[in-house]
Amino acid sequence: MKTSVTSRFQPLALATLSASLLLGCGGVEGEFEDSAPTETELATTSEALTVNGITATWTKVGTPYAASRIAVCDYDTIYALNDDATLHRGNGTDNGWVYKGYPSAARDIGCSGDSWVWALNEDKSFYENHEGGSDTAWTYRGTVPTLGHIGSYLHPSSYKALGLNTDGSAYSYDYSTKKWTYEATFLGAAEATKVKDRWFVLIGGHVNFSHGSPLTLTSFPIKAGTLSKLVRDVSAASPYEVWALTEGRELYKGVLSEAACQDGLDNEGDSRADGNDPDCYPSLGTSLCGVMPWDGSFCLSRLGISSNALAVCSGGKLVSTRGGDWCNEYGAGGSDTIGILQ
Repeated sequence: MKTSVTSRFQPLALATLSASLLLGCGGVEGEFEDSAPTETELATTSEALTVNGITATWTKVGTPYAASRIAVCDYDTIYALNDDATLHRGNGTDNGWVYKGYPSAARDIGCSGDSWVWALNEDKSFYENHEGGSDTAWTYRGTVPTLGHIGSYLHPSSYKALGLNTDGSAYSYDYSTKKWTYEATFLGAAEATKVKDRWFVLIGGHVNFSHGSPLTLTSFPIKAGTLSKLVRDVSAASPYEVWALTEGRELYKGVLSEAACQDGLDNEGDSRADGNDPDCYPSLGTSLCGVMPWDGSFCLSRLGISSNALAVCSGGKLVSTRGGDWCNEYGAGGSDTIGILQ
């Protein structure tokens, strides 16, 4: 399913920011109820989806049974806000969680780097914490009556949070300027997160990822066969990795990898394209070995592409690939030079 993204401007209703600093996530305490699983137990790894030169695959990492919301800060640092409003930090595995604090009124969380946490309270006030969720480090940043969720916005030059209004309009909040900036509108969205130019948006219980220009969303369901798992929260710290918490309190990691390996594009957003992307080594190596009349080690640049990776061939079949500076010519088209093998 593809969903178009509208770009109409909808003002974010902001109350005047208080100059006072309130310690702790004070406010109206919220009650959370466990949601019963609504899906049948599925395999650990979901079937892959390939679209627009990207292959997307989900893998189950753990079962944080009490988690209500998640926020991913970097590749392996995840915060979980439990039903009882306790905050925990871990790597997603069941034995890796550590208690960090008790933001008693928080209903949603976001992240901006390893130890910078955001919280949205039941009364629509939001707070930031640059000490990893410590109870004594929460600072009040404002109250936004229209704000439905707060999420992660990983930005290379500043600490930001992503606010999603109840009408689907998304705004980024910059810690440096203390201002909200309109980003996009996703009709029907329940949560959104942004890393660089990629959006991950939760619509109808399924994660969608953005791609292309104009911006398009493609549904990326966690499924096996005809069954799908409904997702309650989504967060990301990488344009090609996303995490999802299902209604059954299972934690999945989704990976986007390069599928179109000779189109000259960095489709999944890891700053590497085609022959310079390790995702492409197996398919390119298979193509190269299939046309080589002898056994040996050959540079992928023989395919006429930019690459310094190596394919090991035997009997017309790919044995292995090796990344690194194996080759010192690019796009040689049949005349390559193999560097010093390490």
